[in-house]
Amino acid sequence: MAIVRGARPITSIDELLTFAAGQVEAAGEECTFERLVCECFSLFPEQFAMQRYPDWPDSVRVEKTWRRCRTDRGWITGSVQEGFRLTERGAHVAARVGRALGKGEAPKPKTGDAARARERHEAMLKYVRRQPSFEKYRESPEGFAIRDPDDLRVLLNGTLETPRRVLRQNLRAYQNAAELYGDAEVGAFLKECDGMLREDAFVRV
Repeated sequence: MAIVRGARPITSIDELLTFAAGQVEAAGEECTFERLVCECFSLFPEQFAMQRYPDWPDSVRVEKTWRRCRTDRGWITGSVQEGFRLTERGAHVAARVGRALGKGEAPKPKTGDAARARERHEAMLKYVRRQPSFEKYRESPEGFAIRDPDDLRVLLNGTLETPRRVLRQNLRAYQNAAELYGDAEVGAFLKECDGMLREDAFVRV
């Protein structure tokens, strides 16, 4: 898929869903799962319709996409039970998509929301920098490795029972904070941690 509007093509269905969620927020409505399905299908019927029944929205596709936007991208937060909201990074993505498609921009974070998000991201980066594993990385980046799985779980605010998807979601949140603040050192450290998290030995579930 490649929707081209302006200088940069929109190639990801994740970007389209993020924009749709932003449009619901812009309308002052609660972004429930049902509302998100409706908005995605209304705005982008070709991308969010059922293949064999193009007149009907594909809720399964929306389900898979919002989960990816939350866990892998860090563009939205929430769940089917509590509804969805754009993250600060997601708001920037939605705004860019809106400009590219000529459909208007999704709302940017309110001043209070942006301040709280900034405080939260700063706290995340401070937390990472206090971890012993980060200190070891700073001492020897080339030979760095987390030998004890529990150290990785602690870094990611998890326990032995924490599912891999939750650990990965927490890691993405740290990575988003590092990217937004341009903290290349923490970003490089988290990239190493990302590779270690993919190893089955670190997570049993």
